[in-house]
Amino acid sequence: MENKFIISGNMARDAMLNRNGDKVNCFFTVGVNRANGGADFISVKAFKSLAESIAKALKKGDSVEVEGHIATSSYEKNGQKMYSTDLIADKVRKLPRGEGRGETAVEVVNG
Repeated sequence: MENKFIISGNMARDAMLNRNGDKVNCFFTVGVNRANGGADFISVKAFKSLAESIAKALKKGDSVEVEGHIATSSYEKNGQKMYSTDLIADKVRKLPRGEGRGETAVEVVNG
């Protein structure tokens, strides 16, 4: 089996770009509608040139499609072991706003 996920939704916040020496990453959240009317907010991480492209091209409110894989990690915070589950982006596409305008999706980055 392959660990592959594709989500589409709206950027819930601008991507936060981080640089540490030659390491570059960004974090952002995508709001995804549920069939029953609620929403899930999915944490997404990207690395290297993909992270830089996302930070430059996308902003809060943009409609996006993210293709990637799930990664879990743990860390300590105030003596407590914390766990996180993130979508690691491999590809990101900015989707057109609204329907029926004849617009097409734009490939922002391809990892």
